[in-house]
Amino acid sequence: MLQDLINNYGDFGDALITEIHYYNGYDFFNNTFGSQTLKISISCFNKNRNYDQELITIYCDEVSRFIYEKWDGMIFEALLKEENGEFILDFAHESSHPYFIVKCKKITYEVVAQK
Repeated sequence: MLQDLINNYGDFGDALITEIHYYNGYDFFNNTFGSQTLKISISCFNKNRNYDQELITIYCDEVSRFIYEKWDGMIFEALLKEENGEFILDFAHESSHPYFIVKCKKITYEVVAQK
């Protein structure tokens, strides 16, 4: 799935993060913790569709690390890789400051809309 993201969107150049939803896995009614999940919506350009604009949602499951510091959400160069059994998404790779990094065990995505 990660390779599909890279094949279609490259390093997400000139993309915009439109929404982030984090769930820490806490079940209020049973007072238990489950898997941490993260949903990231991104307006980006599909290089295999003549750089047409798409809105995609990336789902990260079994999140082990999540760093987010508010910034304008523009992506200039993202780093997407698999390392030691984890997927790493570093959306501010060009910066020396870690604005938005996710490490997780599972990753999927869907195309929500196309222009």
